[in-house]
Amino acid sequence: MKALRSWRSKEKNSTNFDLYLIPRKRKSLSVPTNPTVHNRHAVPSFFMIRTLNFLLLLLFSCLSVTQAQSVSGKLTGKIAVTKELDPVQDFSGFQILVGFKESEVAAVDTIGFAITNKDGSFSMTLKARERGIYPLMISRRGVMAASGEIIVAEGDEATLLATLPTRTLRVISPENAAWMALKNARAQHKQSLIDALSNNENNTTTLKNVVLLTSNLMWDLDKSFGAQSVGAQLGKMEAITMLVGWDDSLAVARAQTIPPDFPGYVEMVRTLRRALVREWGQEKGLATFRTYMDKLTDLQKKAPLFAELVVARIDSLQTKEALAAIAEMERTYPDGRWNTFLQNATYEVKNLLPGLRAPAFSLKANNGQTYTLDDLKGKYVVLEFWSPRDSVYPKQLPEIMALHESFSTKNLVWLSVALDPEKSVVDTFAQNRALPDLQILELEGTKAPVAKAYNVNYVPLRFLIGPDGNLIGKYVANALGLFADALQKHVK
Repeated sequence: MKALRSWRSKEKNSTNFDLYLIPRKRKSLSVPTNPTVHNRHAVPSFFMIRTLNFLLLLLFSCLSVTQAQSVSGKLTGKIAVTKELDPVQDFSGFQILVGFKESEVAAVDTIGFAITNKDGSFSMTLKARERGIYPLMISRRGVMAASGEIIVAEGDEATLLATLPTRTLRVISPENAAWMALKNARAQHKQSLIDALSNNENNTTTLKNVVLLTSNLMWDLDKSFGAQSVGAQLGKMEAITMLVGWDDSLAVARAQTIPPDFPGYVEMVRTLRRALVREWGQEKGLATFRTYMDKLTDLQKKAPLFAELVVARIDSLQTKEALAAIAEMERTYPDGRWNTFLQNATYEVKNLLPGLRAPAFSLKANNGQTYTLDDLKGKYVVLEFWSPRDSVYPKQLPEIMALHESFSTKNLVWLSVALDPEKSVVDTFAQNRALPDLQILELEGTKAPVAKAYNVNYVPLRFLIGPDGNLIGKYVANALGLFADALQKHVK
């Protein structure tokens, strides 16, 4: 309320706008400088639907594209304020901006800009380099009033009618109707999961059925909104990615029908990599992954997929192939943008493969005791990283707990590290589940020192450390069988 009233408290001709609200000359977009291993996304799960929206939005804003503007649309509408907040009912001076910033110090990349008339009406032409989702902001005299999103697509004429204060901005157009339908499907999916979990229906069959139902709904959005709408195409991307880990064969089959010009294609292919490997094995799976990558003609758009190949080799403990993939990526991208990622990847190959000294750690467990690598010398150590928001870990828990119980009386210490910024989320997850005894909560997530030392960029992830402090093995999410075999072989 105070912020809204301040619109009237400032001089009418004030130009004290926030920097990010001033339209600037358009700049060419680029892949973010120095992408890191920690920017990789774990397999999307039913707990991650809210974040997928942000990831897709980030994907649109970070793609490297040409300087020429290739998409043109229109946005018209009216902005009003309740009489309680504005008795004069003069709605002039509201700034409507469609655009975004590449960084805190960068100028605004403006897609469209308009200032309202006294009756609150406005009109603007939207010009973007490619169709997609863009931030929409309303401000007045430097004060942000409301924000939302808008689909910008060729020929789409959209209308925005808003009475402030409001929490959400609804844009009306054929393209934005498809986008709204996709968001409604996400909300319905979230509620279905909450209902299932509230009814203690947290078995994998029930949850898989919920995922399949939502996936089918998203996949069929094109039947209502047209195959060319951005919302329907994004729906197909999400319909595929949410299946990974639940129904890999269906995810792979659906992905074969997707052309490379679909929005979200790169993220879909990255997520699909593990499904391809599980379906067809490492070499055939990665060869197929490469065919998806080679469909892209833009070298910068290929970069995240090159990075995924590097990670795939590291995940599989293929030292020679990993170093070769790193070298290929260095040759392909000599401008240094991916140096941090490649340095981290090289660190993992040289520091986290079997036979190497395990990185030091100091972890305080839920029993109040602090565990360090030096203190645990002479014992086998399982160092497990997990998250309550992941779809794989709940499915693995029965087998994990069976292994935990089987080796609890042997010369082994099992440290289970939860990576999540919210303690309440971890506590809720643990309420009706049996977990390994020694739990460590790292609220910094993958930025926690132990996560950085072990290069954790997805979960679940497990390391087995020998009594001499050397690494025996690293076991990714789908390598639970190999992990169990290693325990049986080494821990007596």
